[in-house]
Amino acid sequence: NAEYMGVVVKINRPEFADTKSPDDWTDEEARIFKEYEQKLKKKQEEDEKKRKQLEAELKNLRRENTEIGAAFNGALQELLSTKLETDQRIYEYDLRIIKLAQAILQQEEMEVKEAKMVAALEETKTRTSKSTQHVLDSKRELDAKAELYQSYLADEKNADKKFRMAFAEAEEYIEVLLKLLRKRNKPKAKGGRQHDASPQARDRDESLHSADPFAAAEPRAAPTGAEPTEVRLDKPDGLADAVWAEFLQYRQQRFEMEREMKECAAELAEMQKHHQKIKSDNDELHAKMDLNLRRLTEFREQMVRDAYNLDLLFRFKQGQIEVEQAAVVTDYADAILIHKGRIQDLNNDIRASGAEKVKILKEIKDFKKGIRAVEWEAEMLDYTTGTLEVEYRHLHTLRVTKAMQEFIKGGGEGHNETERAKLHKKIEHVKKTYESKVEEKRKSILKVKRLIQEKARENDVLSEQTFDAAVLVKDRDDIVGLQSTGLDQARAQKMMKDLRVTRKLEDVAKAQQDELQELRATIDKLRERTFPSFAVVSKRVVGNPDEKDSTA
Repeated sequence: NAEYMGVVVKINRPEFADTKSPDDWTDEEARIFKEYEQKLKKKQEEDEKKRKQLEAELKNLRRENTEIGAAFNGALQELLSTKLETDQRIYEYDLRIIKLAQAILQQEEMEVKEAKMVAALEETKTRTSKSTQHVLDSKRELDAKAELYQSYLADEKNADKKFRMAFAEAEEYIEVLLKLLRKRNKPKAKGGRQHDASPQARDRDESLHSADPFAAAEPRAAPTGAEPTEVRLDKPDGLADAVWAEFLQYRQQRFEMEREMKECAAELAEMQKHHQKIKSDNDELHAKMDLNLRRLTEFREQMVRDAYNLDLLFRFKQGQIEVEQAAVVTDYADAILIHKGRIQDLNNDIRASGAEKVKILKEIKDFKKGIRAVEWEAEMLDYTTGTLEVEYRHLHTLRVTKAMQEFIKGGGEGHNETERAKLHKKIEHVKKTYESKVEEKRKSILKVKRLIQEKARENDVLSEQTFDAAVLVKDRDDIVGLQSTGLDQARAQKMMKDLRVTRKLEDVAKAQQDELQELRATIDKLRERTFPSFAVVSKRVVGNPDEKDSTA
């Protein structure tokens, strides 16, 4: 059967070929079977031809598929590379856009922050200027109040003098009137003490107050206690009524002035406290304004630095980055960019410097080599000198024998020829002996090889016999093992023990025999030492001294 392109071609075998033997076939049946064989052979050839053709087509199709697949893979790889490069460029531009957006956002935030800081600074300046003006106004008012209080103090200090001038007409009553003028109710102060309004106490207070350098800025505290009330005064005898009325009026004016002075002192103290408070507030505002101004200046400097601190993207090869790489993210905060030309110039300078240093090192090496050669030559000459001195001393101490005398006189040439002939004969004899021995060894090797082959054959036969014997022994051991008893085991153990003892004794005997051989060898060496030996090794050189000198 054969199948091509879905069509089945069938060649039927003759029926008689299966039912009859070839000897029973007729001529017609033989012809039919022969035609069947021819058709079958032709069909097989056509099938083989078709099969080869189809195999060739299959190979071509596979090759074309392989080429198409390789071309497709190449195009796909190129497309993948293009896609990766395009994606990389896209991501780079996205990163640039992000960096620019971040820079713009940061700039806007910094501008807003700057505007806030400027507004805060302006507000602080306004408040500071108002506070400064308020402090100046308060200072003027305080100075005016202090001048007024000083005037009151001056009037109080000159009160007695003015009183004496005002009542000079009643000079004989001055002291009495002064006492009446100073007379006050003495209410009890805190702690049960009374206020001392005597002239001596007033003078003491005024002297202490006048000694204070800050008396104008810090007024005296008003005397504590109740306000002096009107007391009953008795008119001195003999004093005129007009003078008495004038005295009473003067006394009332004096009381009014004292009250005004106390009120002025209290107002002055309150104004001083207020002035101190607004002054401290003004100092705080000045400090705050200076701080805001300093922060604004630093922030503007930071803005200028950030304006030049731009984020730019560059592509570098791996070997061009000399920053030590971290495990995850590398920090390039301290990294700097150096132009390629500067690196090349630096490399050229390094190479030039290196070449110059190598040249210097070569010169040093050659110089040291020359020095070493000279030192070696000097050592060689020293050694040669020592050798010649030793040989010279040896010649001086050399004993001249009869043979040496004959050799010196010229009779040594024939002797050398005789020795040379003997040596040649000896060499020929040694060669012949060597060749005969080599031939004998070859024959011995052939004989040994034949013995080896015979032994190998014998070993093979013995191996077979050993295998058969081992099988037989194993079978017998199995039988003996099945038939053995406790008594047999004890006998076997005793035999094993005897064998061990025998083996140990043999080892001891062998060791003693080796020791006897070593002792015999030692005795032979000792005997050889007792025999006289006439072999004397002379270290002196025997020969022609002229030839020795020439060779030296």
